[in-house]
Amino acid sequence: MPGAVSVVTVQAPEGRYGRTVSAVMSLSANPPSLLISLLASAPIAEAVAQVGAFSLAVVSEANLSTAMAFSGQPPMAMEERFGIGTWVRGGCGLWLGQASVNLDCRVTQVMDIATHRVIAAEVVATEHTDQPPLTYLSQTFGLHAPLGG
Repeated sequence: MPGAVSVVTVQAPEGRYGRTVSAVMSLSANPPSLLISLLASAPIAEAVAQVGAFSLAVVSEANLSTAMAFSGQPPMAMEERFGIGTWVRGGCGLWLGQASVNLDCRVTQVMDIATHRVIAAEVVATEHTDQPPLTYLSQTFGLHAPLGG
């Protein structure tokens, strides 16, 4: 299924965590809320649930190497991944420079479903740029192209 590419980050007491995801869904406009899905066995899933907050960067083409690093390509230590791209402290995690959108989110509900942890969260802060979002379909990154008329 096609989707925008995002990097979820959290600052936990034991360190920083991040993961590239495409399983993000808008949930509500009032209050602004979304859902993310993380592999339940991934350390970030437990960190987000314990901290109760996270940041989400909808990445742009300029962030392709960051998206690849946080997807585990190439394999590297978590802290090394934060050396790729420009990161600044957000209110709930880290915001990524040149991202299409950065969001700070407060967790409102956590659901374990099969192999994944589905997390509902309220968006509490946003930053938006004019960078188009990176997309993912059939194991390929791309960009959305508007239909001509």
